[in-house]
Parts: sequence; structure tokens; C-alpha cells
Amino acid sequence: MRSKRRLNPFSLLGAFLALMLGAVPVAAQTGTVQGQVVDANSQRPLADAQISVVGTGIGQIANSSGRYLLLNVPAGQQTVRVELIGYGVSEQTVNVSAGQAAIVDFSMSATAISLDELVVTGVGAETTRRALGTTVDVLNEEAIALAPVQSVDQLLQGRVAGATVNAVSAQPGTGALINFRGVSSVFGSQTPVIYIDGVRVDNDQSTAAGTGGEQSSALADLLTSDIERIEVTKGGAASTLYGSDAATGVIQIFTKKGTPGAPRITARMEQGIETPELKYMFDTGVIFPDRVDEPDNNGVVGNNFLGDNYFQNGHTQNYYVGVTGGTADVTYSVSGRLADADGTQPKNQSTNYNLRGGIQASVSENFTLDFSGSYTRNNFDRLYNGSAIADPLTTFEVGDALFFSGASTLQEALDIFLLPDIGEEVSRFIFSSGARWDIRDDLSARLTLGVDNRSNQQRQFQPIGFTPGEPTGELTRFDRDFTSVSLDAGATYSWENSEGSITSSTTVGAQGFRQDETIISANGTTFALPGTFDFDGAAIITAAEANQEIFNGGFYVDEQLGFWNKLYVGAGFRIDAGSSFGDDIDTELYPKATGSYILSEDLDLGFVDEFKLRAAYGETGKFPGAFLKDRTFSAQSFRGESAPRFDNPGNADLRPEKTSTVEAGFDVALLSNRVGLNFTWYNATTSDALFQVPEQPVTGLGTQQRNVGEISNQGVEVA
Repeated sequence: MRSKRRLNPFSLLGAFLALMLGAVPVAAQTGTVQGQVVDANSQRPLADAQISVVGTGIGQIANSSGRYLLLNVPAGQQTVRVELIGYGVSEQTVNVSAGQAAIVDFSMSATAISLDELVVTGVGAETTRRALGTTVDVLNEEAIALAPVQSVDQLLQGRVAGATVNAVSAQPGTGALINFRGVSSVFGSQTPVIYIDGVRVDNDQSTAAGTGGEQSSALADLLTSDIERIEVTKGGAASTLYGSDAATGVIQIFTKKGTPGAPRITARMEQGIETPELKYMFDTGVIFPDRVDEPDNNGVVGNNFLGDNYFQNGHTQNYYVGVTGGTADVTYSVSGRLADADGTQPKNQSTNYNLRGGIQASVSENFTLDFSGSYTRNNFDRLYNGSAIADPLTTFEVGDALFFSGASTLQEALDIFLLPDIGEEVSRFIFSSGARWDIRDDLSARLTLGVDNRSNQQRQFQPIGFTPGEPTGELTRFDRDFTSVSLDAGATYSWENSEGSITSSTTVGAQGFRQDETIISANGTTFALPGTFDFDGAAIITAAEANQEIFNGGFYVDEQLGFWNKLYVGAGFRIDAGSSFGDDIDTELYPKATGSYILSEDLDLGFVDEFKLRAAYGETGKFPGAFLKDRTFSAQSFRGESAPRFDNPGNADLRPEKTSTVEAGFDVALLSNRVGLNFTWYNATTSDALFQVPEQPVTGLGTQQRNVGEISNQGVEVA
């Protein structure tokens, strides 16, 4: 008979204790690393420095005091790395003891030129500055945060060599005119192409009906809040891979997607007062001397009638809340912004609402997804301005206020000029999604897909009695809807020999976008009753509609070779096709070649820390406008009939304008990398430039744009 064996309760207890005691060392195999990051010269804490433990995925961002705390760091010898744009990279080795805290402080020295800084724009993959034969200007997060501006066009002013940024107005909703390296086209826009997180966005400088010179601009919606960095290329070889619309340069905007660490909340409240500068304004004492001190409707008109009755102190307020944080696998950044302003002129109010979010997730060790999106809503009012007869300021300054208003006194004239209501509403949604797959250690692939949708509605209302315009009343409405869908895909293969003296990076990719634009405008005149603000109260109503679709796409190849980490050569090309090309033009080829040499690696130049020579040749394009290749007809209303007529003759040989750029220069860092100097000489020639060419008079076809011209630009950039 088999006996049963009973378990001793003391044996169970002993086994449990042994298991628990054995588990203690396992749970305690990690420690912490903490410290502070400061500037080596001033000892100023360096906020937003990125601290990480190499090879572990553990990282955090330094707080406003420059301090950091890394949890669950594996015990043993670890390498702690700190990175901060403008300061380069610093590493320290530390022994982490289980259950203990290791202290690692960093003193970082600012670098005027960082040749190891990574850039993306112009080469199709992440590349260090030392390998670039072209100039790529970078505005980092710190520079953006310190700039007292709100929009991207304002941010570029005075901060990018070779850039001309002219503010056409301070009115809400308007944007500056941006130009890199001179004029490259007679008819084409000079505004650079703009990408946000890899998505091509609307950069139109005229998105509504004119009000006398000032134009609403899509650039006014691009705010600087939550931008991580901006990379700028100014044409030439740096823009070649962007093909047939990059002759005017490329602006790449990268938004924040968070960094590992506990949630960090940023809240800001700003209040401001704007005061008008009237030093250079011609007021009534100069323009209307015969009416000064003369009785008016509201008393006596003094020398500063406009200063007292037209201008005012403005008030601005801005509220911002943002949250960022995450783990080693998922990071996030979410923010909201509300801004409101009353300008220094009447009817000069604006309100802006902005929501933005970004997330980056490591699905696996070698596969990463990221998403970003923003919604912006703008509402603003405006008066007629500039060259418009209805502009109150101009007509008073030139002495025509009484003539155009038909008023007998200056106060009555001012009241009439302030009658119109001009308002605009803008809604904009931008979404980007991306994926990166590190297939092997030497092979990676990426994909970006996104959309930009912008809708705006403008209403210009002149009530009954507005004598400088339409005395019977007039309403003009302008609606524009713009949608752009972008796709960018690529793969990069990297190789180096066993000694690491020769490196190669080959990138192959495809890029394309489609733009759809619809414009509907209407005009109504002769209102029977005051207080009517809609078209149904007008006696005469006219309307117009315009629609256009543009597609452009191509594929590119880029090769970068490096020798001994100091000599680099590169070559590449892009082949494009587009819906606006002539029927006899299938594709366009844009080649490029670059080279750079780190001279300071071979020569001891004394007080020179780094010296880089570079040169490049590249071609870019500017595609023709929609429908210019086609023979088109238009119809106009005439005595109750639709009257057809010739519109555009058509050109089957229409092709993009092509800009070829040769550039050379150097980057030098002096005095322990405290002083930096960048010098670039360039010579750009636009061939196949488009000009209006008259057709034979007997055909009645008018003029047609043809590729018959040439435009040359050359200059020097120093920064």
C-alpha cells in the first residue's frame, strides 16, 4: 500500500521566504541617475537639454533649473549623453549601483558651428552638417522661443542670410513677402515652398479680395508656438530633391512631439498695450491748415485731429497651455492657444484659436509611428487701406477726404469713411502621419502622408450712404477653399568599410502632391433699406466661380560618400512630371552635385577650431500655372446672352522654368567655437523663363506664356 506524503507547513514557509529573498536582488538591479546641466561659462541652467542613457531608450528633458532624473537605469557601467542644439553633444561614463542614485552633472560649452548637427532637408535622410556641400539654415527651439514674434514669416526676418522678408502690413491676416536670392520668375510666386512635418501646406500670399493693397495671406496662420525647429534651403542643390516647385527655396517646419519624462505643463498669460507711432504722419495741421481751429460738428478741429479721433491705444492678450511628456516608447505634446487683439486703428480687431497635438510611438524596437495635427481659426476685421479711395488714413493724409466723401466737415468725412465693415473668417486643419521602419542596421524606410485644408470667407459691406464707394450700398463676398494632399516615401541604405574610413548613404524616394482650389465670389449692389447685410436685399447680384487642380510628382536618388570623416562628395537627381506641363513635355530632369572638405582636420590653424570648405551645383524648377498649356475659352454675359471668346491660346511645349545654381563657400568656428562665420557666393540662372508672347494678330488669340527668357542672379551671403 502506497502511503501519502504530507507537506510540512514550515517547509512551505521556508520555500516562500527563499523565493522572496531570491527575488529581491532581481528587483533591485536598477538605480537612478540625476544631476544638472549648466552653461560652462555663465553657469546658467540649460533647460530642455536632452539627457539619455545610451543603448537603453531611457531619457528625459532637463527642467527649467537644468535638473533631470533618470529612473530604472540598469546597474553597471552606463554612458549618459546630453544633447542641446547650439551646444553640441557631451557624454560621461558612470557606474550605477543597484538601488542607489548616481550624480552626473554636465557643463556644456556653446558652439558657434556644430558640424555634427543633423539636418534632413535637401538630402532625403538625416545627414550631419559636415557632409553637406550646401547651406541649410536651422532655427532651433531656443531661437524660436526667444523671438518676440508669432508667425513664421516674422520669425525668418533677419535670421536667415540671403532672405528678404518684407512686411506689407501690420493688419491682422496679412503676411510678409518672402524671397530667397532674388527674383527667379516674372509671373510665378517667389514665396518658398513650405512643409510642416513633411506635409506641403498652402503658402498663397493672396487668399481673399483686395482691400486697397493689403492681401490676406495663408502665412498668417502658421504660428511659431510648438515648433521644434525650422530648416531653410534657398534653392540650388539643397532644393533639387524637391523638384519643379523649389526654385524659390524650401522651408521645413518640424513640430514638437514630446520627450520622455513626467508630464510637463507650460502655461503662459500675456497682456500688452500697443501705442501708435505718429511721428511721421501728416495730420490736419499740415494737410488742412485752413480748417484748423475752425468750428466743426463736434467742436474745434485741432492740429492732431486724426491722432485724437482716429488712432487709439491697442490691447493684446495671449493665453497658452501646453503639456508634454511620455515614456521611452510613447511621447506626446498637446497645446492650446487663444489670442485676442484690438489694434491702434478703428475696426482692427482679431481673435485666434489654435489647438495642436503631436505623438510619437515606438511600436517595436525598429518601427516608429508619429502623428501631428493642428486646427486654427482666425477672425479679424479690417478697413480699406493703401491705394483704395475708401482708405480713411490715405485720403486724409493727401487732402482728399472732403472731396471723396462729399462731406462739409472733417468729422463728418471721418464718420463716413468708418462706415464699411470688412470681416474675414479662416479655418485651417493640418494633419501629418508618418512611419519609419529600420529594416536592418544598414537599411531604413519611411513614409509620410498628410493633408492641409484651409477655408476662408471674406465679406466687404458698404452701407447706404457710403459716398467714397457705392452710395446705394454694396456687398462683396469672397470664399476660397484649398486642399493639398502630400505623399513622401523613401528608403536609405548605409554602408561603411571595416575601418570606418569610407561611408556611403544612398537614398531613393518618391514625392508628390495634389492641390485643389475653389473660389466663389459674389457682388450685390443697390440696397433698398438700411440695415440689410445679405445678398437678398440687393437689386443687382453677380457671381463668379473658379476651380483648379494641380498634380506634381517625381522620384529622386541621392548618394553621399564620405572619406576619413573629412572629405564628402554627393550627387543626385530628380525626375518630375506634372499636370501643368505641356502635352509634348513628359518629364523634367533636375541633377545636382556637392562636395565638402573639413580643412581643420588636416591643418592646425591656430585659433581656428573648425574650417569647412563646400561647393555645389544644382537645378530646380518652377512649374507653370494651371491651364496655361491648354487652349481655353471664356464666356461673358452680354445683353442677356452668353458671349464666348478666346481666352488662352495654349502651348503644348510649355515646361517648368529651370534655375541652375552654382555656389561655394566656407564655414569657420573661431576662439574655442565662440565665434562662427558662414560665407557663400552663388550664381543662379533661370532658363526657359516664362514671358507673355503675342500671337499673330490675325488669329485674335492675344498672348501666350512661353519659355523664351532668361533671368540671372548672383550674390554673397555672410552670417
